[in-house]
Amino acid sequence: MDNATREKYLNTTLQGTEKLKNLVDELFELSKLESKQTKAQIEPFSIQELTFDIANQFKIASAEKGIVLTVDSPSDIPVVKGDIALIDRVIQNLITNSIKHCENGDSIKIDIRQDEGVVWVSVSDTGSGIAPEDLPHLFDRFYKGRSGQKGTGLGLAIVKHILELHHSTFKVDSKQNEGTKFVFSLNI
Repeated sequence: MDNATREKYLNTTLQGTEKLKNLVDELFELSKLESKQTKAQIEPFSIQELTFDIANQFKIASAEKGIVLTVDSPSDIPVVKGDIALIDRVIQNLITNSIKHCENGDSIKIDIRQDEGVVWVSVSDTGSGIAPEDLPHLFDRFYKGRSGQKGTGLGLAIVKHILELHHSTFKVDSKQNEGTKFVFSLNI
């Protein structure tokens, strides 16, 4: 076997191993959330600072795909109460999903607003949207929709359980070929 062929097989094996590791990690995380082994470490933190940091992490990945990623938030958003690591995971999962379902020229917007004792965080995109028949199953483990989308089908199930730990209100609104908007609340 020549070096180029060997390298090709090694890269394929490495990619498969990384996917398997990610699947095992997500299954372990979801299992801990479902069995209530994960406890939220509630503390005050700046949702703005966290969101801007996460958005900066995704700037390169979104730009490489031709997607504009923005954060919109007034400067007077108060600190929220929650587990910063778990909320970080929620926002990362939502942005990752948006990137998967957007193409060159689409946009992703993270919006933060305060309303009557809570802060609302929304992640919306102008991507492919979600079929109406898939919406009721969106937060089910392993559900990938009728289009057999990429990924493990665990990300939104993890999001749901984390937000339930925070007693958060969350919802999704989507229109096929027009985009999707995920919204969740955090207590002040």
